Amino acid sequence: PVNVSSNHVDDIEDEGVDNKTKKIIIGVLAGILVLALGIVAAFAAGGFFSHKPNTGGANVTASSNIEVPNVIGFTEADAKAKIESMGLTYTRSDEASDDKIPAGSVIMTFPTAGTKLKANQEVRVRISKGPGKTTVPVLVGSDLDQAKSLITGTGFDIVVADRQYNDTAPENSIISQNPLQDTEADKGTKIQVVVSLGKKYTPAVVPDLKGKTIQQAQTILTNSKLKLGTQTPVETKDATLVGQIFSQDIAKDTKVDEQTAIKVSYYVKAANTDIVVPPLANKTLSEAQTILANLKLALGNQVSVETTDDTLVGKIFDQTPASGSTVQQGASVDVKYYVKKQQ
Repeated sequence: PVNVSSNHVDDIEDEGVDNKTKKIIIGVLAGILVLALGIVAAFAAGGFFSHKPNTGGANVTASSNIEVPNVIGFTEADAKAKIESMGLTYTRSDEASDDKIPAGSVIMTFPTAGTKLKANQEVRVRISKGPGKTTVPVLVGSDLDQAKSLITGTGFDIVVADRQYNDTAPENSIISQNPLQDTEADKGTKIQVVVSLGKKYTPAVVPDLKGKTIQQAQTILTNSKLKLGTQTPVETKDATLVGQIFSQDIAKDTKVDEQTAIKVSYYVKAANTDIVVPPLANKTLSEAQTILANLKLALGNQVSVETTDDTLVGKIFDQTPASGSTVQQGASVDVKYYVKKQQ
């Protein structure tokens, strides 16, 4: 039922309206009131008096206090979805380098997380470009372990891409690197390095040098990646052996390091040392000893023989080897000499 104010009825009575007319008027007023209430209820149910922004599903009013969500570290797509789901407006602000936040993820929001905004207010977002660039250090020539210490704190890592034999680079030293030294690269870049295995060991086999000349031995050893060491000459009277190597300090077929020196001994012609034995007849022992010493010979056995001829006493009458013979230096000459016969 609709209650019509008694004031309106009294006004009607005062104007002298009859009861039937009164009932009609009251009914009309009641209908108008009912119609007005229905219209109000319909607008209220349809949300005419509330504000619903197009936020992808958020049911907030224009006067709501919405906290900015924490989207630090979110990918840009996830951050945008999160912010818009809260009934706020996403705006990409700018990009900046960051050593910790990966490229394409959120570094910061403006305003910061927890700030209260009205519906549809803007949240600006800064996106990471990833770590910044820095200068690549010099690693070539360094020992691998030293290089790893060298780059500590630089933001780079070392990755061994290969290991190779190298005749000049010591074992475990770095031969090459990529990126190259003194170039610019992103922090976190893995520097690819090639590490030396040192000189590859390929032993040389010692050749047989016996019967070879010094010149021939030099060529043979060079071709075998060896070298000729000390050369010791030894005299010989055999002309067929002169110039030939007869001894080497490392036996043939022995495996040695490359460039090992091989010592040899070889024959040379002996100097002419033949001496003609002088005649010692009628010389005294003292005279004979002096003559022989001057020729680098020696007086050997001395055999005495008695004689009655006083003019012969003390004189040499026989010698071995005979006068005119040839002997080597230092040879001895044996003699016989006279002594006075005892009466």
